[in-house]
Amino acid sequence: MTDRQVLRLLERRIHEAGSQLNFSRQHNLSPQFVGDVRRRRRGLSTRMLEALGLIAMIHYQERK
Repeated sequence: MTDRQVLRLLERRIHEAGSQLNFSRQHNLSPQFVGDVRRRRRGLSTRMLEALGLIAMIHYQERK
């Protein structure tokens, strides 16, 4: 997944929770942090990825 796809997933999960505040409370995240991630002021943290059911993976590829 790209960062953009993860942010779309975050938006869907917030919508499903009813609000950013509800999502934050359900996952023990600060509403301010969630808002900052939504606005791309802060990056995706391990805790945010866990709340979305994701893990971060690094991919390396040989240059052509």
